[in-house]
Amino acid sequence: MATRVAKPLIIVDEIDKAGVVTSDRGMSRPIVTSLLEVLDPGTAAHSECPVHRVRIDVSHISWALTANDLRNVPVPLQDRCRVLHVPDPGLPDLLALYDRMTAAIDDVETVAHGRELLTVLAG
Repeated sequence: MATRVAKPLIIVDEIDKAGVVTSDRGMSRPIVTSLLEVLDPGTAAHSECPVHRVRIDVSHISWALTANDLRNVPVPLQDRCRVLHVPDPGLPDLLALYDRMTAAIDDVETVAHGRELLTVLAG
């Protein structure tokens, strides 16, 4: 069904390292504070841009936040998200990815050397 509403996805990488955004007028605000408002269904439809001070409806935006250390992400922000823990890839995962990425390369010797190097570095 067509709704005539854009469904953008915004990815905020490494939210655990987020700092403060400062406008050209000197106004500053923690990024996490701004995200709390736009991730809350009750306030997302009538949010205010902290830099330009204009009202915006961000209720149709999907958000994906990444973090290396969840301990550095405030609990209120975690409560507004579905937290997925992605384990570090193991050597079998890396080798499978390497094999897929190099499948079309005809230089068998170079591919084999790269695979051996990956095994040494990751193992």
